[in-house]
Amino acid sequence: ADGIAEPDLQGLALLGADYLIAPKSLNLQGGEQDDHSPPRPIATDAHLLELNTAYPAAWVTYDWEATQPITTHSYRELDALSERIFYPNNSFRDFSNWTFWETSQPREPSHPELAAAPVKIIQRKVGYLQLATHLDAPGLLIVNQGYAPGWKAKVWNLANTLPQTHEVHRGNRVMQAIWLEPGDHTVELIYQPTSFLLGLIISFLTWTTLTILFIRHGIKYRKPNFR
Repeated sequence: ADGIAEPDLQGLALLGADYLIAPKSLNLQGGEQDDHSPPRPIATDAHLLELNTAYPAAWVTYDWEATQPITTHSYRELDALSERIFYPNNSFRDFSNWTFWETSQPREPSHPELAAAPVKIIQRKVGYLQLATHLDAPGLLIVNQGYAPGWKAKVWNLANTLPQTHEVHRGNRVMQAIWLEPGDHTVELIYQPTSFLLGLIISFLTWTTLTILFIRHGIKYRKPNFR
C-alpha cells in the first residue's frame, strides 16, 4: 500500500455529501460497495460516486449523550474525543437516532427507543432556514449545517402564539442541536453573528478538522499498481 488512507464514505455522508469525485485507483471493498452507486467515469483518471447513505438536512433524535460544552483546545484531546464519538469500537457510529450533545444543562433522554422523526424543510436561503417537525417525546432537532456562534432559533408551537427563543447547541461536534418538547413545531434559524468573520472561521476550521479525520481514518489503502 502507498500509505494514503481512502476517505471514509460514511463520514462524508454524515456531513451531507451526495457525491464524491475520486481517482479511479480508489480501492473500495466489502461493505463500502453498498454505500455508493456504480462509479461513473468523468475523466481519464477520475470517476463520480453517488453516495447512497447521505444524511438529510435535518432530523430529530430521541437518544443522546449530554455533556458540558467542550472547551479544550488541545489537538490530542480533541482528536481522542472525535475518535470516541465517531468511531466507537473502530466502526463508524450510526447518528440517525443518537447525538453527542454539548449543553450547559444536560438532561437524560426519556424515550431513547423511539425512532428518529422526520423534518420538513419549508424555506432555505443564505443565513436562514425554516423547518417543521412533530415530536412524540422531548428530543433534539439536529440541523446538518455548521455550528457557529451567531445562529438564533425561534420556535412556534400550539402552546405559544408568539415565537419562543431557543438556544442553538453544538451537536455531533459540527452540527446544530435544538431542544424541543413534544408536539408540532415550526422552527426558524437565523444567522445573526456578533462577528460574521469569526463565525465563518470557527465553522470552517471545525468542518475542516472533522473532514481530515474522516479522510485519515479510512480503513482501506490504495494498493500499488504492479505492471
